[in-house]
Amino acid sequence: MLSSTPSTQNINVGPNLRLAISYAIGMAWAAKRTLLEEKEAVLEESATQEPGIGHNVSKEQFADSFASCFVLSGDKDVVAVAFRENSNGITILMANNKPDLDADAKRHVQLVWFLLRQLAQSRGKEGISSINPDPTQKAQRLKESQDTAKLITDLQKSLYKQNLDKQKKRINKGLSGFKSFIKDLGEIQDQNLKEEIQGERILEKLHTLLMLLEKVSRKDVKADDSVVEDMKLISKSSYDLRDCKFSAYLSCFISECQKDPRSKLYGKELRKHASFPIHRYLKKINAIGLHFAYLVHFSTTPTRRPLFKHKEKLESWPQKTQLIRVSKDTADPEWQQSLKILGAQFPDDGKFQEALTTAARNFVNTLSEDPAIYSGLTPHCEVKISEKTENIRSQERPTYVGVSKLSCAGCNIYFKVRNTKVRTRGAHGKYYFPYVVPTSTNTLKLREMVKLLMEDFRKHIRRTAFSPGRSESTIPGGEQFDMFKFLVELQ
Repeated sequence: MLSSTPSTQNINVGPNLRLAISYAIGMAWAAKRTLLEEKEAVLEESATQEPGIGHNVSKEQFADSFASCFVLSGDKDVVAVAFRENSNGITILMANNKPDLDADAKRHVQLVWFLLRQLAQSRGKEGISSINPDPTQKAQRLKESQDTAKLITDLQKSLYKQNLDKQKKRINKGLSGFKSFIKDLGEIQDQNLKEEIQGERILEKLHTLLMLLEKVSRKDVKADDSVVEDMKLISKSSYDLRDCKFSAYLSCFISECQKDPRSKLYGKELRKHASFPIHRYLKKINAIGLHFAYLVHFSTTPTRRPLFKHKEKLESWPQKTQLIRVSKDTADPEWQQSLKILGAQFPDDGKFQEALTTAARNFVNTLSEDPAIYSGLTPHCEVKISEKTENIRSQERPTYVGVSKLSCAGCNIYFKVRNTKVRTRGAHGKYYFPYVVPTSTNTLKLREMVKLLMEDFRKHIRRTAFSPGRSESTIPGGEQFDMFKFLVELQ
């Protein structure tokens, strides 16, 4: 009796069908392999992310931190950086507010980028290791892990040593206020609050931090490995303060001072208090460490590694290639006429003069009135990079410029007038006169800049005259504190 089910042995499979079956099997295996690779990449990426940090560090954050690591001389030095990417590699466009980057700064940039490249490549190798390694693979993985740790240490040493002078300035700028703050905290009267502070050992931790700050800030301290270890301990001590609910105790301390007739804060509102800005001080003295953490986190994230695939090319511009022109300043008759018109809007002349004086603090005169001095100026660093990128092909043109400080309001107006797509992290609200622009800025654009400056000036005077009080200083946000944790764990 014949079976109704056909035997596979009797089926004659044609060459086309065989090819189709082979193709289907191949596609299935390829899809499975791709799925496994994607899963492994997701697992690897999640392993590099610390709890609370959220998504990967953005290119914008990386650019800002990268620029901030090369402000070596202190307060008045500003650095801007942008990255131009194409198939041939990456070009680092870099400028500062001096005639040009010096040779030491360029060498430092190249060293840091080299270490970031090596770090990105070493973490890439770690991700390739098998899930169940044999003894040889385990030894290889251990070596790769040790190599990665050494690269991180080398990068940290390079950044801390190069920025030691700036670190000393930041520490000394607020050291006396920090000492006074510790003294006042030790004399607190509220017994319950006093016991809680003692229980958390806050004063002990503050004194430990003070001892480290005084040690690092001495003039005779050299940029060697020992000072790097001290700077690591400063980061750890600062983080310990945050970990012991220091902010809550600080608020209670200020609140008590407002009730104490002997205190300078007696009767004052919290948002207007004149106490030492402890949060801002801790943020400033740990800024280099936080920038270092951003660089490491960015370069070791799988989706960011392609940026470090090729060797970098560094471009900066000497002063002789920057012909400049100076825009009109506040002594111009047009300004005086505008101020007269603006003054007529205020019923009380005394109120207007007070508002004008307060608003004028944001309009900083950087030079004497001698026009001969103008020829020695150079445009602000972000403007230099904006000019340089205008001739780059649109698909390669950077749209973000990382700056070590907030841009001035004049730069924001310049970007608006030039209709450029360049963005920075924001403006601090001050205007510098005379404001310097490149020669390529034509007369019509200059007039438009003056018009916008005047509009801003009027708005600022109105805000100053009618707004109540002043706002608090900015303090580190949650994301920066999460990066703080990442920094401490790196060390």
